Amino acid sequence: MSRSMRVAVLGAGSWGTTVASLAAANTSTVIWARREDVAEQINRVHRNERYLAGLPLHPQLRATASLAEALQDCDVVVMGVPSHSLRQTLRDSAEHVRPW
Repeated sequence: MSRSMRVAVLGAGSWGTTVASLAAANTSTVIWARREDVAEQINRVHRNERYLAGLPLHPQLRATASLAEALQDCDVVVMGVPSHSLRQTLRDSAEHVRPW
């Protein structure tokens, strides 16, 4: 029996949070938030009031402020960070992404 696909969404703004919540409805999904308080709120109350005020997130969505944790054993990485931080986020992520 094969395991389900694991998705990591990097970026917990409005776009990343929306994509992560939709993915979580279908497969194991973790979202990386740069801010620890955003990750804690997503895990605790399944909301991201900073970027999607009032909208509930999928209850299976998990959040972390650790890139290593977000990228551990993932099959798909979705980039949802702002363009000005994309290059640095990719650099910081490189050591945690498994080779194909």
